Amino acid sequence: MTNVFNLIPFALAYIMLVLGLSLTPHDFVGITKAPRVLLAGLFSQMVCVPLLALILVSVFSPPPAIAFGMMLLSFCAGGATSNLLSYYAGGNVALSVTFTAMTSLACVVTLPILVSVSFAHFMQIPAGSFNSGRLSFQVFLLTTLPVIVGIGIRAAKPHWVSKMQPMLQKLVNVLFVLLVVSAVASNWSLMLKHFLTIGALVLLLAGLLLIWGMQLARLLKLSPAIQKTIAIETSLQNGAMGIALAPLIMASGTNGLPEIAVPSAVYGVLMNLIVLPYVWWCHQQTLAFKQQKA
Repeated sequence: MTNVFNLIPFALAYIMLVLGLSLTPHDFVGITKAPRVLLAGLFSQMVCVPLLALILVSVFSPPPAIAFGMMLLSFCAGGATSNLLSYYAGGNVALSVTFTAMTSLACVVTLPILVSVSFAHFMQIPAGSFNSGRLSFQVFLLTTLPVIVGIGIRAAKPHWVSKMQPMLQKLVNVLFVLLVVSAVASNWSLMLKHFLTIGALVLLLAGLLLIWGMQLARLLKLSPAIQKTIAIETSLQNGAMGIALAPLIMASGTNGLPEIAVPSAVYGVLMNLIVLPYVWWCHQQTLAFKQQKA
């Protein structure tokens, strides 16, 4: 079992590498033409998600490790599956990919700071005992560097990437499922003990985030495709990153993942109960619109 957990960071790096393969420098240039959309999405993901998570853990008062795990999850914006779900929902896929990449890059700066402050608050351990510089470097290696490498590979071998990307994306989906299953299996007794609290928190967080993303985009009078993208990007957190970072934060030497990884694992499963019905509804709406035009 230990060998499986040792592979988790490599699985996350691979997921981010495949994400980079879907990007070109033009994607980043093009989004600057719509700064209002970019700012709205980043504000929703980087500010509103942690704020809502903080409100929920303050109201529900879960055990300290679970409370911190919820905050850790909220800091890991932009799940790797959000791009695929945006495509199925008829959203703006290029914008979805850009959001995911931008938040991954921002995490290099924001994640160590937010984790350090939150860790000291909930775990009652002085922030000085937590090596934020080491985590920052590890975040860079696990997220940003693979994305940059992926962009470089696509620029050098575009035809190879176009041919191989469908297969590589399927492996991403398999790895994400394996990450969640491994985390759940290693903490099964812990999940049963706290399932009602964690399950309620996770479902409430995912549902409120989806509603918030939809309402924010409507308030700004953005296009339907962008509304769907912002809603999905806001509600989907990078559970794989939360699972992969938990042992690094706790310097875990045990056979299982630390307790702080449980919210990310549970979220990776239960968020589908909230997001997938919305994606299916959007997909049906898109199909109906195309039929009307035909």
